[in-house]
Amino acid sequence: ESGTIADPASSPQAIAVGANENDRYFDYAVLLGDLPPYRAQVPTALGDKSGRVTGNLLDAATTTNALGCSAFPAASLQDKIVLISRGTCSFDNKVNNAAKGGAAGVVIFNTNPTELLDMSLPTAKLPATFVALEAGLEMQSQLRAHPDISASIDFTGFTPIPASADVLSYFSGRGPTATGVIKPELTAVGNNIFTASTASDASYLPFTLGGGTSFAAPLVTGAAAVLMSARPGLQSADYRSLLINSSQAIRNSSGTTVDVLDGGAGRLDLSRALQNNLTVSPATLSSILNATDDSTIKTISITNTGTFTDTFVVSTVNGDTNAPYVDAGPFTLDPGQSQTVIVRVSQMTKGATRGFIVATGSKSNVSTRIPYWFGVPGTDVKQVAVLSEVDYTSQSAGDLMTFYFRMIDGVGLPVDGGPTVTTASPGARVISVNPAGRIPGTFQAQVRIGKADSKGVNTFTISAGQVRRDVVVGVQ
Repeated sequence: ESGTIADPASSPQAIAVGANENDRYFDYAVLLGDLPPYRAQVPTALGDKSGRVTGNLLDAATTTNALGCSAFPAASLQDKIVLISRGTCSFDNKVNNAAKGGAAGVVIFNTNPTELLDMSLPTAKLPATFVALEAGLEMQSQLRAHPDISASIDFTGFTPIPASADVLSYFSGRGPTATGVIKPELTAVGNNIFTASTASDASYLPFTLGGGTSFAAPLVTGAAAVLMSARPGLQSADYRSLLINSSQAIRNSSGTTVDVLDGGAGRLDLSRALQNNLTVSPATLSSILNATDDSTIKTISITNTGTFTDTFVVSTVNGDTNAPYVDAGPFTLDPGQSQTVIVRVSQMTKGATRGFIVATGSKSNVSTRIPYWFGVPGTDVKQVAVLSEVDYTSQSAGDLMTFYFRMIDGVGLPVDGGPTVTTASPGARVISVNPAGRIPGTFQAQVRIGKADSKGVNTFTISAGQVRRDVVVGVQ
C-alpha cells in the first residue's frame, strides 16, 4: 500500500530495502524422473502423512479400468503409483480400488485446466494427491515416451516449485515517505527463505522457511560487504549508488516496470553492481512540488568510478507525459571525473510524475537506473493504508486490540482529517480513535473484540471522506 514506509527505513540516510519473491517456493508436488515438479494438493484427510512415496508410474487409462471405478485385480498395481482421471465415481472409490490392486500411491488429475481440489477421502488411507488437468495430461505424455519412468509424491510439502522473482511481496512497504522521498530504494529476496532454525516447533529442524523485509535487508548488507571487498577505495556514496542504481528492473506479469514507489530502482543485482563503472548522487530523485511553481530544477552528479575513459548518454525511460527533461548530451569522463546533469520538471498542478533516468556508457554492459518521483499533494483521501503489524487471525472475544492506519491522497502522501471507525460485529465496539505519531493523517484505533460472526470474524470499518476500508479480525 502507498505511504506505508515506516521508521527507520524512512530516513534519507538509510537504504530502505523492499522485498521481492524468490525464484522458487515450496509446496506439495508429484515428481517424475528429473523433470520439473508438478504442484499437487494433498487431501486434508491425509494431512498426517509426510515424506515421499515412490514407485513406477502407471496410467490407469492403459488398463481396462481407465477411471478406477472398479477394483483392480490383486497385485496388478503392486508398488506402482497410479495416475487416474477424475470422473464417474468418487475420489474415495478410486483410491480404495487402487489400494486393492496393491498400489503404493495414487495421483488423480482434474478435468478442469488448473484447479486443485481438496479430495474428500472419508475411508481411503492409501497415499493420494491431486493435480491439475494440464499436469495429468503431461504425465501421460511423459509415460508414453518413457514407460519405466519413476514417480514420487512429496507429502512433506518441501519441493521447490519454479516461480518469478519479478513479484513484490505483499508485505513490502511502499513509498513515498511523508516528506516525498522514494522508498524503498531497491528490493531483495524476502520470502520463501530457507534458513537455519533452532526453534523447537520448526517443521524441518534445523531449518525453517521464513519471510519478511528483515530477510531482504541483510541480503543487501551482505552484498555491500562483497562490493566493498571487491572494489576497495570508493566513497560510501559510491557503494550506495552501485547497490541501488545497478538494480534490475522489476516487471509485473503484463511486462510493465513496477512503480518506483513500490520497488525503487529495482531488485538487487550484485553482479551488475560489481561491473558498473558509473555512480550517481543522489541515487534517487524526488520532491513534493508546489502547484504554483513554473518549473523545478534538480541536479545529478555522475562519476566515472571505472579504470578507463568512457562516453555516457543520459535519457528518461518508462516516464509518463510529464517526464522531466534531462539537459545533457553525450559526455566523456576520465576515471574519477564527474559531470553535473540538470533535470528540469515542468509545472504540474496535480498528480505525480515518475519513472527512471538511465545513464549508459559506450563501453559498459550495465546501465545506471535512477528512479524519480515528483508529486503535487492533494486534499482528498483516496486510500486508507493499514500500518499495524498485529495478529489479525487469532483474537478472542473480550480482547483489546489497537491498529494504526493512515489516510493517503492520490499521489501517496498523507492527508489530515477526521476519520471514523465503526463495527456491526456482535459484541464488538470501538473504544477510541486518536491521532498517532508525528505524521499527519495517521491514527490509532483501540477496539474490543466481540463474538465471532457467521464468518468467524469481526469487521471494523474505517471511513474517511468517500473512502472505506475494512479491517477484518479472525475470532477464535
